[in-house]
Amino acid sequence: MKSYMKKSILIIVLSLLTALVSNAQEIIKAKHGSLWQEGTVLTDDEVQTLLGAETYAKYFAAQHNIKSAKTFMIVGLSGVGAGVLGMGSYILINVISPEEDSHLHQGFGEKATSAFVVGFYAAIIGGAVLVPSIPLYITGASRIKRIAKNYNAGQAPQYSLNLGMQQHGFGLALNF
Repeated sequence: MKSYMKKSILIIVLSLLTALVSNAQEIIKAKHGSLWQEGTVLTDDEVQTLLGAETYAKYFAAQHNIKSAKTFMIVGLSGVGAGVLGMGSYILINVISPEEDSHLHQGFGEKATSAFVVGFYAAIIGGAVLVPSIPLYITGASRIKRIAKNYNAGQAPQYSLNLGMQQHGFGLALNF
């Protein structure tokens, strides 16, 4: 009689372990604006398979925000960089030879002033493009993190052990 009890306990334990292993889903992580699983970036097809159509649409919108933000950042930083170079050339020429009749002023005087004005406007426009890209990137990245968090929270192993009336009488039921 005791051997039946030991076998029953062994079967219950093995069933529980099997349930835990089979229900344990791989955790996904959000890094660099993408979803990662086991150290590799998930493709769009893999994301759609894992998340379903509705959540994939949210993921796609968040990815679009991040890509748009990166484009704005590149354009904005280029404008700021060009502006700094233009204004810097004017300042450099005036620091190297502050006299109006110097050889450097005769060659670059008017051009340096024009470079300063163009550089100033380029820096202003570049900054105006750069500033909105930051919250756009943060919003997209936070949405992807939320998608990964919700996926991982919903993937906890689901099992229950009930003692009492079951479908075919009284007993112990392990559901997984």
